[in-house]
This record gives sequence, C-alpha cells and structure tokens, in this order.
Amino acid sequence: MDTIIGVLALDYPAEYSELQVLGKGVSSILQHHSVLGELEEFVFLIDQLRSKLARGDFLDSADLISLRPYCRQEPEGSLLDRLREELGQFDFEAAVVSVEKLGEPSRLRLQARVDERNGGKNMETKPLVLIVDDAPSNIQLLAGLLNSSYQIKVATGGLRCLELAEAEPRPDLILLDIQMPDMDGYEVCQRLKQSEITENIPVIFVTGKDQVEEEELGLSIGAVDYITKPFSPAIVEARIATHITLKQQNDALRNLAMRDQLTGLYNRHFLIDVATKRISHAHRHQQPLCLIMIDIDFFKAVNDQHGHSIGDDVLRDVAKIFVAQSRNEDVVARFGGEEFVFLLDGCDLQAGVNKAENVRLSLENSCVQGLAITASFGLAQLAHGEDFIGVLNRADEAVYAAKSKGRNRVEVAEITPS
Repeated sequence: MDTIIGVLALDYPAEYSELQVLGKGVSSILQHHSVLGELEEFVFLIDQLRSKLARGDFLDSADLISLRPYCRQEPEGSLLDRLREELGQFDFEAAVVSVEKLGEPSRLRLQARVDERNGGKNMETKPLVLIVDDAPSNIQLLAGLLNSSYQIKVATGGLRCLELAEAEPRPDLILLDIQMPDMDGYEVCQRLKQSEITENIPVIFVTGKDQVEEEELGLSIGAVDYITKPFSPAIVEARIATHITLKQQNDALRNLAMRDQLTGLYNRHFLIDVATKRISHAHRHQQPLCLIMIDIDFFKAVNDQHGHSIGDDVLRDVAKIFVAQSRNEDVVARFGGEEFVFLLDGCDLQAGVNKAENVRLSLENSCVQGLAITASFGLAQLAHGEDFIGVLNRADEAVYAAKSKGRNRVEVAEITPS
C-alpha cells in the first residue's frame, strides 16, 4: 500500500518533489556507503580467503599476512595460529572450518556496532535503488517488485535523476528508462559516467526499445545491462542482485585501496590524488584551501617504552580523534608513520588556524591508551599558482618550526614569494 501511495504522489510534483523513499517505512539510519572500519575490512578479508579456499586455490601462511593487524585480540590470535598450522599441513578442510571461526567474533562485534548505532534495534541496511521513469505505472511495477529487498528512490525525469544520484545517500544502482520528456536516458547515463561522484553507480536501462542498435548504444555509453519490456520479474530481480553484489565488492576493494589499514584513514596515495584535483579546483574558482601537517610528539619513545602494539593502538585512537574533529568535506589522511594530514577545502588562513588549534587541544585533553599524547602542527594556506608539493612542503617546514619551539603547538607557514 505504501508503494502505491508513493507512486500516486508522482502526479503532484510540486508538492512531492522531495519524495525519496517508497516501501514500508524503510529506515535510512545507516547509509550503505559508510566508510569501512576495521571490523568491516577484516570481515571482507576473511570472505576473500574463504572464497579462495572454496575455489580450491593454493594458499600458504603468506596469504595470512594481511590478517595479522586484525588478530591482536583473542580468540582471533589463537585461531590465526591454528589456521597457519593447517595450511602448512595442507589440511584445507580443517582450514575452511578455522576461517569460519576466525571471522565469527568480528561478525558478532560488527552486528553489535550496527545495533548500537540503531539504538539497540537490529535493522537491516538495504541497498538503495533509484528508479527513473516518467510513467507512474512503470515505477509502481518495479517498486512493488523490489521494495522488500531494497530501499527505493524515484525520479520522473532525467534532471531529477542526476540530482538524486549526487545526493546522500547515493544509489547503489539506477534503473533508467530511455524515453523521457526533459532528457533522454542515454544523455542521463553519459552525464552520470562523466561525473566523479556518480561514475561508479551501475546503470541498467529498462525500456521498451528492443532494437539491437539501441542496446549496443546503451551498453557502449556505460550501462551494465539492458532489459527490454515486457520483462520477467525473476530475471529483473536476478540481474539487479548480481550488479549490486558486484558494486558492493568493487566498493570494498576501492575502499581498501584508498585506506590505511592500521587507522582506517585515507592513505598517502589517495591524498595525493584528491589533493591535486582539489587544488586545481581551488585555483580555477579562486577559493581558499588549507593543509595541516601533524606529527605526533615523541612517538618513538611510545614504541620504545610500551611496545609497537601499544604504538599502533595510539595511532588508531589519534586517528579517531582527528576524524571526530573533521567536517564531511575534509580529507584526513595518514601520510606515513606518525604523520597525518588535514586537507581543508574552502578554508581560509584564520579558519585553518582555528581548526588546527581545536584539533590540537582535543588531542592534548584526551588520554590516549592511558598516555599523554600531543602533536606538533604545521599549517599552510594554498598560495597563488602553488601545487600540492609546494603547500605540503611549507606545512612540513612549519611542523619542524613547531618542534623546535617546544612541540604541542601550531605554526603557520610563510607564503614563499613566487
């Protein structure tokens, strides 16, 4: 009934222009594109290992190296040792059982985290499908077919589709009609694939155009599938499930590639890539941008006195403090060792100073692993014509100045004359 009501609302676009969710009150407390945390990464790696064993791929103890950072607690530590022994003895049947046991505690912790976020309610996070069609009857048919398994958004035109595709939470898949009044589906698909924000969202054309040439065109401009009307509901469900699974796997792989495995922050490679683009944008639109380089004070002494395991825990906790102090649009990255970087879009020098000082105080006032941890901060505002290496080097020099002046302070870099 809720689906029918939602579709009927499409007849009144002025009043219902912000209609987003159909179905039975699907909660959006959790967003599907949430950042993979340590538990999610570990579960993903376990699933990859289990898949290799199921395929009969050869494995040895070297394949377990990536799991070590996640197995510092019990029972994971003991289970990992057992798995290593079984692989060494080529006892792959026992190894399959051990992999299942190894992943189970983290799955339980992950579920507990989900329950905690949802106020103790075990609510399923469903993938989000955007249905785009100018005919309410077609939307009603597809929404009725999918709303038990997916969150649903709807758009009755191409322009609205582009708006919803870029809005949070973003769709995991788009079902796109071709013939629409304001913009045809081909142009919509091309625009989606040209945008960095939406290029990885799979698009399936669902259309009455059944000519081979039309299908070839749709696939050539970036669609992952092409379904002609009338369609079989079972086939549609199967194809959608397949492409959403592939998207989730690709998202997880991309996340692992851009994340630092220890802290969960963005890594150096991602920082360099995104900073280059944002700096180019800042120059083009004459907008301010600041970069903060942070170096943890006396971190070598933490490792020497308390061990590298505690040192790793300190870095994880410091990373959490930095994330808590960041905006959604900020990029917070681990640059290497005990060095971190904040990239602040649309941030002038005074705002940058305030941000750095707030982060410094937050760290100073936190008891990290029972230790008094501080850091030295170097702030640089992007200068005219400057590239990423230039602003980074100036921030790094400011960090050295902060160290030489007693540490646990913020120093602002001078702008080098061009």
